[in-house]
Amino acid sequence: VNFFGSLHCTRAALQELKARQGQIVVVSSVAGLTPLLGRTGYSASKHALHGLFESLRSELSGTGVGVTVVCPGFTATNIDRAALDFDGTPTRHPQSTLGKVATADETADNIFRAAERDKATAVFSGVGRLSWAVSRVSPMLYEKLMTRSMAKELERED
Repeated sequence: VNFFGSLHCTRAALQELKARQGQIVVVSSVAGLTPLLGRTGYSASKHALHGLFESLRSELSGTGVGVTVVCPGFTATNIDRAALDFDGTPTRHPQSTLGKVATADETADNIFRAAERDKATAVFSGVGRLSWAVSRVSPMLYEKLMTRSMAKELERED
């Protein structure tokens, strides 16, 4: 759903988007920019979204169609109840949250503003922006910090 849903919807609407010089908005995640322990399948689907829509943005250059990939950060939903591991089984890892958890309305407002400004990539949370920066500058440091943080989450469950 994360990858193919976005692909098929965009493909179906692309001609009309070109005719109207519309805006494609894709909801991804910081997990599409950085590794995410315990959410391998989710992270892979979000990385695929970034690859597809960043390439599509290049291909649509000059057509008047914008492409915005948003990474909302933690938002108060029940999505964690449906999280799957790499093998398609329900994940055993708890959902970790860092920083402020946004409401659905806050996230919707941020998405609208990012699309209105035709931002290429929009990361809404401070923790998300920091994670993205650390993972790009020092992938091993990011992995170490993420693993340590996740280990603490697992200890709290026991």
